[in-house]
Amino acid sequence: MAVARTHRLILLALVGCTPSESGVDKADANVEAKVEAKEQPTPEPKPEPKPKPETKPEPSPIDRALARCETERGDGPRFPEQRTDLVPALDTSWNDVVPLVDTLASVRAKMGEPKEQEDLAAYSEPYRGDELAGQPVLIYDHPGPWDVYVYLVRSDLSSNRDFHAEVQDRVGTIELLPEGEGPDLAKAKFGRQFSAREVMAADGFWVEHRASSGLSYSVYGSKDDPGRLNRVVYGASDCQRKAAAS
Repeated sequence: MAVARTHRLILLALVGCTPSESGVDKADANVEAKVEAKEQPTPEPKPEPKPKPETKPEPSPIDRALARCETERGDGPRFPEQRTDLVPALDTSWNDVVPLVDTLASVRAKMGEPKEQEDLAAYSEPYRGDELAGQPVLIYDHPGPWDVYVYLVRSDLSSNRDFHAEVQDRVGTIELLPEGEGPDLAKAKFGRQFSAREVMAADGFWVEHRASSGLSYSVYGSKDDPGRLNRVVYGASDCQRKAAAS
């Protein structure tokens, strides 16, 4: 091989050509470059960046205060003063709905779609949706002679101003209304757990017997002459009302 290369170089010199002009050295250089390229180690692939963990927004002061109310309440019943002697225990899916915490979206997730939905601000018009409704109300069937009404805080113009703007789009009350005449509570006596308040409204007069848990029984008539049950209301407790006060 070396002798052949030497002879080739001599021949090129005789004809006046340089090795570089002949292309001989170029070919050798290309071979050497290819060898060197093969010998170079392939770079390791760069590790893919790890996705950043999702960070939940910090709870607001109101939500922290409402959470403390839940902690203080413990694992017992939300409305321990319920009078099953007056009205049977009404334990259904709505018991998972927490006033001032749940929204209509979470109510639908827990209770399913209502049989009716209304906007008290546009009562005669078709329902435009939870977000567009001014005073939305969801109505559900209940086993027995009852209907369940779910109101937002902003749905009740008589009390929504008592609450902070942050909770206006959350559940204010869950109310059970009898279909037809309610039970006769003429002889019923409410203990010290309940405070009585007279309420005048366009559709009548009743006495509201309310406990600190947010449970209340509204009875048509007066304190001296109680009549039939108007409705049972499950609302915010005293602790929750204080936490979300305006």
